[in-house]
Amino acid sequence: MVSDSNLHLDGIAGILDQLHGAALLWDPEASEPVWMNRGAAEVTAEWDPDWRRHFLPESTGGSDTPATIQAKAHGVDRSVRARCVDLDVDGEPRLLIHFDMPTRRTVEDELTLTATYVEALSRHTAAGLLVLTADGVVLHATARVLEQFDLTRGELVGRPITDHAAVTAGDADGWSSVLEAMDPIATVQLALKTPSPRTPEFLGGTLERVPQRPDHELLLSVYDISDRVRREQQRSRDAEHQNYLARYNVMGDLAMAVAHELGQPLTAARNFLAVTRSAMSPPPESPSAISPPSISETDRADTALYGLDGADRQIDRAASIITSMRRFVGHVDHAQEEIDLNVIVEECLCFIGLRAEDSSVTVEFDRAAEPVPVRCERVLTGQVILNLCFNAVDEMAASPEPVRTIGLRTRSEGGLGIFAVEDRGRGFTGDPFTDPFTSKDNGSGIGLALSCRIITRQDGEIWAKRLAVGSEFGFALPAVPDPAGRR
Repeated sequence: MVSDSNLHLDGIAGILDQLHGAALLWDPEASEPVWMNRGAAEVTAEWDPDWRRHFLPESTGGSDTPATIQAKAHGVDRSVRARCVDLDVDGEPRLLIHFDMPTRRTVEDELTLTATYVEALSRHTAAGLLVLTADGVVLHATARVLEQFDLTRGELVGRPITDHAAVTAGDADGWSSVLEAMDPIATVQLALKTPSPRTPEFLGGTLERVPQRPDHELLLSVYDISDRVRREQQRSRDAEHQNYLARYNVMGDLAMAVAHELGQPLTAARNFLAVTRSAMSPPPESPSAISPPSISETDRADTALYGLDGADRQIDRAASIITSMRRFVGHVDHAQEEIDLNVIVEECLCFIGLRAEDSSVTVEFDRAAEPVPVRCERVLTGQVILNLCFNAVDEMAASPEPVRTIGLRTRSEGGLGIFAVEDRGRGFTGDPFTDPFTSKDNGSGIGLALSCRIITRQDGEIWAKRLAVGSEFGFALPAVPDPAGRR
């Protein structure tokens, strides 16, 4: 064909319609196509309309010249190679543009072939694959997914994934929340709404956007996480059992301390009441040589008052012991709370003092001037404090009496709430945190290893430090910004 050829559109339309691929006649002045064959009409119908602005071929001088059409289909940029020839059609200058593009049927065939390859690959992997819309509707599911959900393809494809499973990602619960949590992917868990004996107990997955269609489609890989979840559940049960043992030992240890210490004020109160009873008893009617000398009514009243006051003081002491125990064990809920570490130490001081009195050990508490707010489990943290302090008291009991002193202190430092206890004993050898339970006859039963787990499970740190004389045991818990010391 040459530029001075005068062709008629009616004559060439039939020929161009038989061409393999797409052909169109372009008006260079209007920058618009004036005619397309069926192939070009089918292909350009899927392009965004602005492709015309990106295709500005110049006159070819009649020769066969390459050109490029920049187009976009379904949000995806495409670069189409074309051939251009100058023609005169019905007396008007035109460009004949011819290009090869796969037809819709060819694309569908290629997609089907690709899906077949993915399906075959998925049979040899543990994960299933799902393609979903942004609304969570399943577009495609591999055979592995059908096995995992125990569904047919017709039951799963075309329906929202949430019809069959609850989808969560950490704190995000529900499909919309999971999409908002993607950054850029999300690790999800799926709980089947109608599980069967053939489905895994727990399913997990990774949700990500399809790069070519980020606003339209998502890819979800699904895999069996039953073994991992069961291991985590077993670890949680083990930790809960250890917490139970710790709480059980708290009660037993405090009950023994209270039973021992209540004996002293109750015995003293009984003696004071005996004095009062004696003072209030009337003198014998017939004095004898062995009768005590008579006392005046005033002395009798003073003696009775002395006995009652003494009994009252001892009863107050017994009540304070019981009140301390009630206050300490009253917080049996194991949920974490924000609290001033000083408050927990002060709740323990009564019992530490009772233990120390038996061995003539002095307890000194260097309390932080400001609140030391931490987030922890109140009773378990208190049991760790008791354990560390009881160990220090028992160590000092074997030392000469003049040096029988333990020092407690609290501090806020570097974003941590710190408690430590020092003694002036013989120190320690090896790793004191290896044995899970105490080996002492009069120990609390909890052991330093369990104390270590209680603290580390709360994101804290526990330590044992050798000093020049004696040793220091302590722990640090993450501080909270609120210094109110909530109780």
